[in-house]
Amino acid sequence: MHAVMTTDLRDSIASITAPTLVLGSWAGYQPMGGTEESTRAVFQAQYAKLQGVQIAMSAQGFHFLMWDDPRWLHGQVQAFLDRHP
Repeated sequence: MHAVMTTDLRDSIASITAPTLVLGSWAGYQPMGGTEESTRAVFQAQYAKLQGVQIAMSAQGFHFLMWDDPRWLHGQVQAFLDRHP
């Protein structure tokens, strides 16, 4: 757990060449004033060196997207797979 919490991979992800979909959520930040745009900006900064990354943000999900927003999650994954057979 220590290694997971202390290893910064933001530079290393530049070597990834596979199409990449990152799924996130902003609903949990809304009570603290977070918006979709501000949360997306955090994700974009974290994945800035990953060329071609696609970031999608759920408005309904919190931490466990497969539980909180399963239809959205399935739709995002299926659409991504359809675009990258």
